[in-house]
Amino acid sequence: MCAILDNDVCAEVFGNKRTPAGKGFLNWLDSKGHLVSGGQNKRELDGNNTFQAWWQQATLAGRTTLINDNQVAQLQRQLEDKKECRSNDSHIIALAQISGARLLYSNDGALTDDFRDRDLVPNPRGRVYSTNVTEDFSSHRRKLLRQSHCQSPGS
Repeated sequence: MCAILDNDVCAEVFGNKRTPAGKGFLNWLDSKGHLVSGGQNKRELDGNNTFQAWWQQATLAGRTTLINDNQVAQLQRQLEDKKECRSNDSHIIALAQISGARLLYSNDGALTDDFRDRDLVPNPRGRVYSTNVTEDFSSHRRKLLRQSHCQSPGS
C-alpha cells in the first residue's frame, strides 16, 4: 500500500498540531502503509524536520520509496510542455505515473482534479485523502487507506 503526501498537508501529519486524520495517516504509514516521494515533492517535504527524521527511520524499515529526481523532473517537464495539468503540481502527477501510487493526501483542489483525471493518473483511479471538509479520521478515510495498493512503476 502506498501514497504520496503533498507538502500542503505535511504539517497535518508531521507538525506540532496534527489533525486526527493526519495522525491516522501517520499511524497507517508506520504500520501497513508506504510513502513514495522524489524530485520536487521530496525537496518540499524535507523542509519539515520531523518529516526528515521520520523519512530516515521509515526508509530503514522499508516503508518508503525514493523515485529518482531526474526521472520525476523529466516527466514533470513533459507534462508542463503539453499543459496537461490544471494544477501547478505536475511533479505530483509525474510521481504518481512513475511510482504507481494511487493515493494522494492533499487539500489542493486543482491537484485533486488532476489526480482523479484518468488521463493523467490511469487505472486504477487516483484517490484523494483530504481534510478540506473535516479533519476527523472517518471510516471513509480508513477505507481509503485499506484499499491503497502500490502498482508497479510505470503501470
